[in-house]
Amino acid sequence: MGLFGFSKASFPQTTVSKDIVAHYQRLRPIRLRLNHELVRRLSRDVLNDGAKKIGILRGGMFVFDNEDETSVLMDYCIYDVYRKGRNAVEQYLCDCPPDPDSDEMACLHAMQHATYTLVAVLRIEPGVGCHVRNLFTEETRLLVDIGFSETAQPGAVVATRLLDFGGFVATGGAALPLGILDNDELDKWQRKLRAGVDDDHFDPAPLIRACLQRGASSNIR
Repeated sequence: MGLFGFSKASFPQTTVSKDIVAHYQRLRPIRLRLNHELVRRLSRDVLNDGAKKIGILRGGMFVFDNEDETSVLMDYCIYDVYRKGRNAVEQYLCDCPPDPDSDEMACLHAMQHATYTLVAVLRIEPGVGCHVRNLFTEETRLLVDIGFSETAQPGAVVATRLLDFGGFVATGGAALPLGILDNDELDKWQRKLRAGVDDDHFDPAPLIRACLQRGASSNIR
């Protein structure tokens, strides 16, 4: 048997359509632009709130172990810090609603419904990404990320935010690699993942904080 009780024969063996890759490449610059705009709109108190929750605010100052941790903070603040019941994505949709049929709206819709989770790499799709299993929902999906296809290892576990575009998922950025875990370690990390669930609301802060304490940000490539 393979990773987490699944034999290699059970891994998805589909041929990835060129249309999926083209779709990803068309949306990627739009997502990057939106992400930069959302970061620009974050207030100091939102940044302080987010930094405190994930353990980066110390003595009133941001303390980063490396440059990549700034991306981790921005990602958390965009999606998981709320003001008046809205996060930064939802506020942007209220302030600057795009054409309902535009690629920008498709990106914002995916961002609005993004989920933070642990994924296990099942199989690499060279030049495309990899097939992953969501360790919260147990769903298997194609994660499109060309860079990830060059660095990921089957069996590795990664904490990341997933944006669902129907035929594939993409990361929201700032993925935190945990490496290949044994069953006891995996059990521990899945408990940390579920620790963020409270009354149907999920806050990934405990999971992100544990990843940073482990030094996962130093494994970002």
